[in-house]
Amino acid sequence: MAENYFQEIGAFNNISTALTVGAPGPDLLIHSNEVLKKATTHRLSQPDACQLLQYGLTRGDGKFPVEVAKFLSRHYGDPVSSEDIHANAGATQGAVALAGLLLKSGDFVFVEEPTYFLALSMLREDMHLNIVPIPTDNEGIQIDTLEESLKIHKAKSNHVVSEAQPFWSIIYLIPTFNNPKGFCVSPERSKQIVSVARKYGCLVLCDDVYNVLSYRSDDPDKFVPAPKRLFAYDDKSDPDYQGNVISNATFSKFFGPGLRLGWYEAPKRVLKILYGSGYIQSGGGFNSYTCGIVTSALETGLLDEILVKFRRQFHLRRDAIYNAAKQYMPEGVKFNKPQGGYFMWVELPEHINAQDVLKISKQEHKIAFALGTKFSSTGRFQNYLRFSFSYYDEAALTEAMKAVAAIIKRLM
Repeated sequence: MAENYFQEIGAFNNISTALTVGAPGPDLLIHSNEVLKKATTHRLSQPDACQLLQYGLTRGDGKFPVEVAKFLSRHYGDPVSSEDIHANAGATQGAVALAGLLLKSGDFVFVEEPTYFLALSMLREDMHLNIVPIPTDNEGIQIDTLEESLKIHKAKSNHVVSEAQPFWSIIYLIPTFNNPKGFCVSPERSKQIVSVARKYGCLVLCDDVYNVLSYRSDDPDKFVPAPKRLFAYDDKSDPDYQGNVISNATFSKFFGPGLRLGWYEAPKRVLKILYGSGYIQSGGGFNSYTCGIVTSALETGLLDEILVKFRRQFHLRRDAIYNAAKQYMPEGVKFNKPQGGYFMWVELPEHINAQDVLKISKQEHKIAFALGTKFSSTGRFQNYLRFSFSYYDEAALTEAMKAVAAIIKRLM
């Protein structure tokens, strides 16, 4: 019987090293178990503990917005206001809930090309939205192409803007430690994105799941925060401020995916829509019990400790996969050193199809990785692949890189 999602979909079937898996490994999650035991004892010893089993507050457990804001301010290196925080059930459910409230079937969503493959499935197949891919460079989504596409598609849109649905479209981005490419949107590009969103009346939905997983220091014991998040560029003091950016984030990547808990950092006009949602009101907020336990983990500092532990291990694993790739990959293979997140994006010479590399890799070494085409809404990136370094230890990553590099060299 399968014990988790990856086993259920067969990610480990006849595979010894599944570099497709973007999640913490069991060697890390065991530490989360201990934190949850302590946090649960702390929360359930409170006089109001029984309220965790009641329909909860729409924004999350009473102290949740304040504790999340303090936690993020520490790890972002930038102030976060508790007034902007609203609990959700993890980034995936958060995105679905938000898009379901703000858009209708047939509306347009503009996405980076390439982007997170399950976001494409979720937006297109599940929500019946029209995907418009926009190319990216090392600074993020290409502004000129985005603006031209917004202009064209706004003229085609049938969306009726209202107080309940004030945006005719969403721009879905992973601006910090992008999946799959790994870039962070530059300050200048961030300003341009906000300007374009205001001009065309769009909501920028930031999938901010890797923001606290920064490895920008050479020393894994010294933390340098990620660049300023895109939400912060939508400055409330600007004369033309309307509130066009939302940060959608999760505890999944550095505490445990099974918690199904995250948060929005959102402008007031979006929070008002969330507060008025019958979907959220009927459920008594998102995942109220877990929200209370995680609030205790935040309040006691336990979550800071687990984040530091996870981040250090991911930093070491990043070093291992990058150094091995640098040592073993043949000339002509291109990749950058990931500065955060979970992934390394690799470009092969044009004549090599990543599918051929994957086939041999599975047959000869039982090593799997993600094909670049998976991240494209148009079938591009046939000579690209993505390695995840979050799940396995340094030794396994090094051996996997050595084996895959040898296959690529044979196909050169």
